[in-house]
Formats: sequence, C-alpha cells, structure tokens
Amino acid sequence: MLHILVADDMPLQVRMLQESIRQMRPQDEVVTAQNGEEVLRILRKQPVDLVLSDIRMPCMDGLELLGHIRRMAPRTKVIFITGYALFEYAQQALRQGAVDFLVKPVEAAELGRKLDEWDERFAREREENSEIERQRLQLTLHRFLCTPRDQLTDEDAAALRGLGEGWIAAVQMPEPREAERIARAATAMLSCGVSLAGRPYAVMPSAERHMLFLVVQGREAEQAALLTVLGRAAQENGLRIGLSEHRADLLLEGFEACRAARQGVDDAFYAGEPACLCKAARGPCAPDLIRPDELHRLLLCEKPERTRTLEGLFARVAATRPDVTHLLEGSVYNIIRCGEMLGPSAAPVTAAFAAHMRQARCFADYRTLVSGCMEDLAAGASDALERSGDPISRCILYLQRNYAEQISVEDMARRFYLTPNYFSALFKKRTNQRFVEYLTNLRLEKAAEQLRTTDDYVYAITQRCGYLDERYFIRQFQKHYHMSPVAYRRLHRGGGKP
Repeated sequence: MLHILVADDMPLQVRMLQESIRQMRPQDEVVTAQNGEEVLRILRKQPVDLVLSDIRMPCMDGLELLGHIRRMAPRTKVIFITGYALFEYAQQALRQGAVDFLVKPVEAAELGRKLDEWDERFAREREENSEIERQRLQLTLHRFLCTPRDQLTDEDAAALRGLGEGWIAAVQMPEPREAERIARAATAMLSCGVSLAGRPYAVMPSAERHMLFLVVQGREAEQAALLTVLGRAAQENGLRIGLSEHRADLLLEGFEACRAARQGVDDAFYAGEPACLCKAARGPCAPDLIRPDELHRLLLCEKPERTRTLEGLFARVAATRPDVTHLLEGSVYNIIRCGEMLGPSAAPVTAAFAAHMRQARCFADYRTLVSGCMEDLAAGASDALERSGDPISRCILYLQRNYAEQISVEDMARRFYLTPNYFSALFKKRTNQRFVEYLTNLRLEKAAEQLRTTDDYVYAITQRCGYLDERYFIRQFQKHYHMSPVAYRRLHRGGGKP
C-alpha cells in the first residue's frame, strides 16, 4: 500500500490521475493538492510515500518544491509530470533529487507500471531499514548489557528509555549458528513477556561463549510463569538458561541483571536443571583443575587411587562452582595435553572427549565424561608401558603404583638388570630429576591430594605415602609447599588462609 499525493493546478488533471490510481490500485490512499504550498501543508500533517506533481504550478516551481520536500520529508519520493517542452527541466530535477518523471499525457498503463515498481522499491527499503534498525538496536542492547548505566551514552539511554521493568535471560547454546532459531523459538514461547516491539529482543555479545541474551519486559507477578516457559524451551532445544530476578528499572539495573543471568546459566549446569533463577551474581572463580603432568601420573596409578583423586577434584569443583565455560575448556585442554604425553594412540580418545565435553549439559555429564576418558587413557597407557621395553617408562609405572614401599635406586636398577650408576644417569636424562627427587615429589603430591580429599590424620597419610617418620615428613612437606600439612588442608578445605 502506498500513500500518494497528486499535485497539479489543473483540477481536471488531478481528478483523472486520482481516479486512474484508485481503479488500478484500490488499496492505495490518494490525496490531492493544487499548488506547492498546499503540498507542504499536507506533508506537515501526514506521511506521504510518493508525490506525483506537475513541474509547473503557481506559488513555487517544481525545483523549489523539491528542495522543501527533501528537507521536510527526506523519505518521501517525488515524481514530476512534465510536457516534452520541459524535458530538459525534468532532467535537472532528477539530478537534484527527483526519482522519476512522467510525460504528459500520462497513460494509465505507464502510470500503473511506475506505481507497482515504486511499491516494490518501498517494500525493499522498509525491509532494509527494518534490518538496519534491528541491528542498531542489537548493538545498543549489547552495550546496555555489558556496560554499567553510568557509562552508557546519552544516545543509548534515549534509545532504551522505554525498557521499563522486566528480566534478562541468558541462554547457553550448543552452537552459535543456532542463535537465530533459538531466539525465534524462545520469542514464540514468551507469551507472558512484552518488549519494545511486542517481543523480546535478542543479542549475541559473545559467540565464543555461545551465549544469547533475551531482554524481556513484564510484571514481577509473571516471574514464575516466565521461568516455567524458559525451562520448557531449554528442555526442548537442549539449552541451559539463566534468568535474573525481576528488575523494576531495566535501564538502571540491566548490567547487574545480565551478570546474574550469566550466573544463572552456570547454576543450571551444576544443579542439573534446564533453567535457574539467580538473585545475585557471585564473583568469578577459577576452576581448580589437575595439571596435564599430574593427570599423566594419575593414569599410571591403580584404579582406586585414581577414582579417589578424581572424586576429590569433582567435590572441589562442585563446592566452588567456577565459570562453566572455563571449566569445560580447561578440562579439554589439560586432557588433550595429557594425551599428547602418551603418544598418537591417545588422540582418538581425547578427540572424542573434547567433542562430547563441549556439549555437556550438566555437572553429572562432566563427571561421567572426565571419569570415562581417564579410564580409557589409563587402560591404553598401562598396556603400552607394560609392553614397552623402555626401563624408565616401566620404572615410572612401578613408582606410581608402589610409591608407599621402601624403594632404592639399587632395587630399581636390579629390577631392570642395569647398574645403579647407569640407571641413575638414564633416569635423570629422561625425567630431568634425580631418582630420589622424583620419588620424594611423587610422595608429597600424593600426600597433598589426600589432605585435600580426606579427613584422615596426618600420621596415617604419612605412613600411606611411604614415610616412616612423621616429623621428617612434615619438614619435607613444609619445604615443598611452604606450609605445614595442617595449614595446607585448612587452605584447600576451609576456603581461607591458615
């Protein structure tokens, strides 16, 4: 549909054009004027898409009228109607901003073709302008979610002044390319929320985090229903969703609400729920992960010890609830590095682990994937080392499994049919540590792991880790970790400095 203004100082010509348009395009709205001043009065009162004007009229000519229209209504297009004698004048008007011209007498077929053509152009322009406005609003909302209110520009604040009350929802997605589909699905389900244009707006501030945000307007009484709808959307689309508490003024509190929504996504992961409401965001917490070299040594332990160590790790993670993205990515990185230490045969196991870990929906998935991968790697590592003819690799496997025994260099050299001096030199070359230093560090690491994960007395841990004298063990531990075993346990289990 077009809003058309027909202007000519000849009433008969005006009526003919008006009737022709109404017959060909009954859906269009047509108004008329008899001179330039009347055209401008109409433009001040109502929007007009297209002006069909005679190029010569009383009060002002076509070029002067064109200048006024371009200043007053820059989106209104002007088509001049002219005779052959004024053809060059019409060309000048085109150079100054008119979009087309018709030659008198105007044929109905030609007029219909021009109007259809401009209707299509206006439709394309409206679509393009709508997309531009949508992108501009997306960027504004992005800044709004990532910037405290006192740091927003006046232009951003003006664009978002109508936000009112509502919530911020954060959606963790499996893949960034799913953003548009998921935004449409969530929008369709949010019948209880009303936003700037009758639907929630979505932005993508961080593709790396696979995060989508929904700004939803609504009343506090709708919060429970909104959380239920989001939970259903999360289950149906394989998502995790965090929802901030209701905010009385989103413009003032949007930044804090966004942080709470992000935290809600992580809370949903640890709780095993599709969607969670978060009242207030906590500070960032780095994941307490086992290093690749520690994982490698853990693979060579017996299964009960490996299980106990991993359960201690899972307990620490569940207690501190670090950022989920950092947890997943950090675990993938460390296990891939550990697999590289085992050689090419571990690559298929670590690749499958990485693919599945990035799709983990909840903490239970995380535990299952890490435990399963470690068992797969351990089976391959033990088989490879048992078959290996390398005495140092077999020695390391033996130490990992028997570190609590009283072991000397001579014992290990005799086990592998080597002289003590040659065995010591070979061990130092391969591990960059002397045999006694390696065994001491291994025992202290095992002791530290038991201090973090058990409530056993220090003397019991001392004996289990191969030390006969508790006081000697404490001195060695303090030298290695720069604190006593009791202080170390308090630091890692009590959440504060000893």
